[in-house]
Amino acid sequence: MKNFVKWFAFIIVVCIYKTNTAAQLLLNADLIVTPTTIEPQESPLKNVNTTSHNNSPFNLFRSEMLGLWGISEIFSVRANALFDTKMKNRIRFDGVYLEGKPDSVFNFRVGKIPTTFGNFVSRRFARENTLIGFPLMYSFKTPLFGNDVDTNISQVLFRKQQYDSEIIALNEAVWIQGISVLGSMENFRYAFSLSNSSLANPNVKRKYGNQYSGRISSTLSDNLEIGISSALGSYLDKAKHLPSDKKIEDVKQKIYGADVRYEYWRYEFLGEVMQITYDVPLLPQKELTAKSWYAELRYQYSRTILLSARVEQFLFSDVDSFGTSVNWGNSINRWEMGIRYRYADMFFKGVWQRIEFSSLQESLLDIYALQIIYRWEDIFKAM
Repeated sequence: MKNFVKWFAFIIVVCIYKTNTAAQLLLNADLIVTPTTIEPQESPLKNVNTTSHNNSPFNLFRSEMLGLWGISEIFSVRANALFDTKMKNRIRFDGVYLEGKPDSVFNFRVGKIPTTFGNFVSRRFARENTLIGFPLMYSFKTPLFGNDVDTNISQVLFRKQQYDSEIIALNEAVWIQGISVLGSMENFRYAFSLSNSSLANPNVKRKYGNQYSGRISSTLSDNLEIGISSALGSYLDKAKHLPSDKKIEDVKQKIYGADVRYEYWRYEFLGEVMQITYDVPLLPQKELTAKSWYAELRYQYSRTILLSARVEQFLFSDVDSFGTSVNWGNSINRWEMGIRYRYADMFFKGVWQRIEFSSLQESLLDIYALQIIYRWEDIFKAM
């Protein structure tokens, strides 16, 4: 909350002298209700969709709020907040940033900004996500923690067995504090950012330049876009057991990714693949790696009905444990299928999701959910 207020105050002070008489203030809110059934209820997989702060897109009552202050033709301020009855503080101020658009070649954002990695960020909101769940690479927690380095691989494997996890490769719940530059020219798009935050750990607050991320993409035709992304940043917020030759900012998370979007007739295909590497300086391996991918297919059956399906995996590399090779985390497979119907300003979704830990026998979990989304448009005008 303090950081949100700080950034908001900074942006207001910088921009207020430029405010023009046609400045527009717009606030929209999506009210989201998601009744869910989980079978079996006692499954250890039931928290797979829960990200940091106990946020889950399957929680019953949620609201996504989006604010826009159009200061001039070039400058605007954007803000996002999430209300969720199951989150610890109920409301989370995700982002507030100044956006400048002098032209299409060079734009910038400064404040608490969305990450510039991958192609899912623009689809994270419930109205844009045709299913309900977030891809595993943006939500699944690993058995690494951000408050210290592990001194023995058995610590990681114990947390794996206890389903005790924290660090996420690309944390959906984190909007990074920093600056980004982005733009497009002909068939080429780019976006790069520097931040004092971490894509993996919301508790990291360090000097600017702690976290780099970026994406470049090419639109090869009107219906095909291919992109590549990378990110590098430290993921620890505390560390009592670091080697004497290491600083906390030297312990890095590295991510490399590629994505594709292809449209044909009524079909749209979206895919993304990612490799994640975590430095673990006190373990013999020195690095722990994981890979994740998803493939999503959409079919626009009619103007109001859309069908979607996603298949994905999050796979952990092998480590040696007393002479036996085991995954250092619980590798997971997931399927999700659904239908979305639009009526006026409302969306109705019906979704089935199946989760399976590949390292566990008979570890299937089925989730059945309905989701209703109502857009409360231009709240200030309505009042």
